[in-house]
Amino acid sequence: MEEKEAFIYEAETRYKYDVNENQLTSRVFGALAMLPRDIVLLPFLKKLAKDTRPPSEKDVVFAEIEKSNFKAVESAKITLWKRIDEKRPDVCITTPANLILIEAKTDSDPDKDEQLKPQFIEGYKEATQTGRKFAYFLLTRDDQSPVARDTEKKLEKKLQDAKVRVHWRSWTQVWQWLREIRKDLQGKNGIENTSLKLLDATIKLLEARHMNIKGPTGFEEKWFGNNVIKALDEVEELCSEISTTMKKVIVNAEAKGIRVMRDKPPVTFKLSDTRDSTKRYSDFPFKDKGWTKVEDPDKDPHLYVYFGLEADSQGICVGFWWPRPPKEEIENAKRKANEIKRTLGKKKLFIEREEHDELNIGYDIGSEQVEKDERAIRTFVEMLDEMREFANKFANEFETLRKTLGIKSPRISRKKPR
Repeated sequence: MEEKEAFIYEAETRYKYDVNENQLTSRVFGALAMLPRDIVLLPFLKKLAKDTRPPSEKDVVFAEIEKSNFKAVESAKITLWKRIDEKRPDVCITTPANLILIEAKTDSDPDKDEQLKPQFIEGYKEATQTGRKFAYFLLTRDDQSPVARDTEKKLEKKLQDAKVRVHWRSWTQVWQWLREIRKDLQGKNGIENTSLKLLDATIKLLEARHMNIKGPTGFEEKWFGNNVIKALDEVEELCSEISTTMKKVIVNAEAKGIRVMRDKPPVTFKLSDTRDSTKRYSDFPFKDKGWTKVEDPDKDPHLYVYFGLEADSQGICVGFWWPRPPKEEIENAKRKANEIKRTLGKKKLFIEREEHDELNIGYDIGSEQVEKDERAIRTFVEMLDEMREFANKFANEFETLRKTLGIKSPRISRKKPR
């Protein structure tokens, strides 16, 4: 597999690990707190304060924010879950002239805890006491402007103030603003590469959480064009080929004592709900019949055949995956695997420690090895057999793996080395 340079939020973007509401808020606004104020925070606040209401309903605070310059944000402070009296709004941005509170939500009921009104009141008091102008935002995934307007009307009555404003903004807008800021920075001198990388990673994180989806915007003609149709036809053809080939591989591997671990292995690259990642891979877990403790491929070490259409994981691999080696032994395990690799002369074998300390050992399979049906079947079975022999040798020399696989005593290979 081609190795790519690591970047922050890689687990969330590459492996689509779940990010909850608070984690997303802390990553995005934490990044804003770290990025240069003049070239990122200043334009971000101006975009945040862009008012689309009629002139008679515009928030007077926005005029103050729109006039801001570098001096206004140089000493700005971004805090998360700051206690204001009894409330803890998600984001608090304090400048010499303004207090900006943002309540960030990702679920469908942004006021289920009925916190918006009391939170606004406490922030309003804080701003008044410190001589700052006050702006309050509800940030959500879906359109929750009715909730913001309803809260606003109730606050107008309670505070007897017709100038009360509760503004709604979407995570999609945040993604768009950061993209626009990044585009404006393209090619400019004097900007640290670290800042650009952090901004890029934050944009990717929002995209991985599907915060760049704008909702119903109409269907584009190109989506129904020949290129898309042809691509989907080819994906269907690929799925059919994988299914047909792997059925024969499973039978032939069983004859060698290597069993598939799922009754009906999935062979699809399906379109799914837009909030979930589209599945772009298909994998087949296998085990040696002597590995008595291997039952669950999500938890236990196993052999695998993998077909990938991910941008950073394309092609076919055959290998051995150890999902949960003891953390204190992971480096020793990797070192031992590399010793065995050198002893056996397996130069093309990759040995990788993955994001969450999984150990991945295997081969990338070139198209020339699987371009014909019978050759493909033979290649997969032979590579599974080879990886089994490697795993057993690894287990012979690494007791923790031997116990995890359920091998009672070291196994002796009867195969002659290639």
